[in-house]
Amino acid sequence: MYAVFQRGDRSLVAIQDFEHTVTSDSRTLYFDGTIDGLIGENYIVNRNIELGDVVSDLPRFLPALSGRYAGISLQDGRLEFAASDIGAVDELYYTTTDAELVLSTNFFALAKAVGRLDYDEREALFFIIHGFCRKGKTTFSEVYRLPPGEALKLHANGATLRESYLSRFEGAPVTYDVFKSAINHSVRSIIQNDPSFEEIVLSSGGVDSSVLLSLIRGVKDVKSATFRFLPSDQSDNERDVTRATRMATNLQVTHVVFDVDLNSINLSYLDDLITSMPFAAHLGINFKKLFESLQGRKRRLWSGQNLDSLYWYAATLNFTAINRFLLSDIYVRMLEGVKGYRKYRLAKMVLDLSLQRLYQGIYKKRVQTPDTIDELIEYFNDSERYLALRLSGESNEGQVMGAEPRKQISVSEIRRTLFDEELGCFFTGRDHKVQLQGIKLYDTPTILLYSTPSMVHLLRNLHLSWPDVLFGKRFMYRYAHELGFRESDFRIKASLTADLSDSRRPIAPMMEIFRSTNYGRELDQKTEELAIQMGVIVRTTDQGRRQRELGIWWMGKIREQLSEIGIELRWPIFSKEQPVV
Repeated sequence: MYAVFQRGDRSLVAIQDFEHTVTSDSRTLYFDGTIDGLIGENYIVNRNIELGDVVSDLPRFLPALSGRYAGISLQDGRLEFAASDIGAVDELYYTTTDAELVLSTNFFALAKAVGRLDYDEREALFFIIHGFCRKGKTTFSEVYRLPPGEALKLHANGATLRESYLSRFEGAPVTYDVFKSAINHSVRSIIQNDPSFEEIVLSSGGVDSSVLLSLIRGVKDVKSATFRFLPSDQSDNERDVTRATRMATNLQVTHVVFDVDLNSINLSYLDDLITSMPFAAHLGINFKKLFESLQGRKRRLWSGQNLDSLYWYAATLNFTAINRFLLSDIYVRMLEGVKGYRKYRLAKMVLDLSLQRLYQGIYKKRVQTPDTIDELIEYFNDSERYLALRLSGESNEGQVMGAEPRKQISVSEIRRTLFDEELGCFFTGRDHKVQLQGIKLYDTPTILLYSTPSMVHLLRNLHLSWPDVLFGKRFMYRYAHELGFRESDFRIKASLTADLSDSRRPIAPMMEIFRSTNYGRELDQKTEELAIQMGVIVRTTDQGRRQRELGIWWMGKIREQLSEIGIELRWPIFSKEQPVV
């Protein structure tokens, strides 16, 4: 899709390359992708809808739309808003000129229309270090991305504003039964909507993928699949293979191991990935190998990998107990109570003392839990989290394009606010790219179940109780237990992995093995040259170095692609003292 609007009166100048159009009353919706249902208050998707009826009242239904889409809504021929699905599988890029707003689902088409780009030095360095851009950003100062859960609008004075629509959805209180029902319904409805696919679950043998495998197995036949990098690096990857094999045997399903041999791959193998997802540098080789094997066959891939990687603020991770505590309902009551309720102040003092050792172990300094909302925001701003959140208590109804986040955060809303910030980074940076890669490059339906719109709303509406603070992901583990799993099923001893591994494989540090492969050597050599041109020095070791080198290579390939369409970019991009990454 490519669309141009006048900023003064919001009128449509041109639109092309869109897949679908729906008109109802005075409203028209142009969109790419699919809209397949509406999310109800109980987080269950109703697929029996008339899209025309939905479009006629689109602003009300926007947060409840389920599917993968990117579109623009016109009211009486003028831009009402632009939006994409909550998972941001289909992205919208945008830029402005003095007179026009330009939107496109294709970054390179938009870049060609702009004609001249400049690097955003801060964002480019962030991209190299972390492998994705921050919420709404690209590595270029002229081009932005619409974050998931936000609508893009034009103000009467021509200003471009972003406005969140996630808070317009208020689901039922998330109890265990609601949680279980939503997951069950999601799996069944997706399969029953088109049961002609062969179902394959990408399995690590962990709780998320194992629950998913078990649920699909209860509906129809299913297979599990696991990646294995060769040469083996004796890392978590090898343990995943062993654990997933054991889990598949226990569930009596077929298990397939896909070997990804890094000696048989060169960097040009990534070229089509880079052009399809220019601002998300991660090692996409493993998924590409898998999708190539599925291409041309009626197969659907499921993945549970993203429950841990995304939902930091929905009480999922075991090693973020401090953050879970600070965002819990218990702590919120304590924070509200420090102004005068002695019982809460006393409880907070006791907890401060008990957490002091743990804080010292993490930060190497004495830290007390925050006493006010401002201190709580400061804690997350300074907690060295890689998303580098910068939240403000100032009010701003909409967000001017390119501005830093400015939000009015109440005590009860801080977890949702942090959740939304992280949502914007991960969905436009990492997890949804797996879906984009499978759907757009290989025509393989790909379901990241825990990133579906209904699950986003469900996890966003969780209220964190004391058990959540003590035991991350407790609903998921409880469901696994009901399905017949034991917690020990998701653990595996290193000695077992060694016994099942090929004893002839060398035992060496992971980075040493990686850099000895053809792919690793080529990445090392070519990114060293690019790093010098960019003005950065890569000193990180092990996994971090691989990510940074890949980020540098990714940016170099984007630059080549832009050069082919007539946009020349000048190195170095970092004008200050040479950064070390």
